[in-house]
Amino acid sequence: MRRDRAAADPRTIALAGVMFALVFVMTYVPKVPIGPGGYVHLGAAAIYATSFLFGPVVGFFAAACGTTFSDLAAGYGSYAPGTFVIHGLQGLLAALIAWRRGLPRMITAAVIGGAVVVGGYFLYQWLVLREGIGPAGAALWPNTFQVLTGGVLGVLLTTAVLRAYPPAASLGGRPTWTEET
Repeated sequence: MRRDRAAADPRTIALAGVMFALVFVMTYVPKVPIGPGGYVHLGAAAIYATSFLFGPVVGFFAAACGTTFSDLAAGYGSYAPGTFVIHGLQGLLAALIAWRRGLPRMITAAVIGGAVVVGGYFLYQWLVLREGIGPAGAALWPNTFQVLTGGVLGVLLTTAVLRAYPPAASLGGRPTWTEET
């Protein structure tokens, strides 16, 4: 009997927990406030590296939970639901596009993930939080800067990790085995 259980694999659970903590720290600690509409942080770099190295399960969990907990800890609770969805999609899409597929796909994934974040926060601020189109528009440039910086750093970090530790390319995958009867 063949079984595929990525979510129940202890390595995947451990990776998800460690990367959740890394995304939280990289989002919470080096933050630069951009007014009442949030803050710029390095969490995107950790999200991209996590997604590129460990796949969609770990990428989604770490991105969604790490950034949401950071918003809650930093006093941006009204952003937490949007953050969960927006950064969760960023991590999930980045992994689905680029996981184990090389540099061109990582760049594409960073661009698409960045568009999700910039567009997602614009819509969330404007339509959900009802901050108005002006404040939502004012956050476009800082959010774009954040995801561009995060994308570049995430690609560089992923490349460096894979060069230094090639077995990292096999982590976060779906373990398969065959039971002999």
